[in-house]
Amino acid sequence: MAENIQTTTTENTTNPTHYSDHPSGVECYEITQHHDFLVGNIIKYAWRCGKKQSASRLEDLKKCAWYAQRAVELEQGKVKK
Repeated sequence: MAENIQTTTTENTTNPTHYSDHPSGVECYEITQHHDFLVGNIIKYAWRCGKKQSASRLEDLKKCAWYAQRAVELEQGKVKK
């Protein structure tokens, strides 16, 4: 079944500038891949904060806060994995 899946990759989908334009030359995924999902998303939204045209800086900050709050609740045992 997997062999039937066709993927289309373009520079914008595999290397969007809002994740790859950090002055260090490091791409966002190179950092986030070493973290769990929630922490990875906090990093991702902070990384691209204000850089993605379809998302405002405030929207990205709110997403960071949501994932951080969820991670805190998980650590406190308030939500199940």
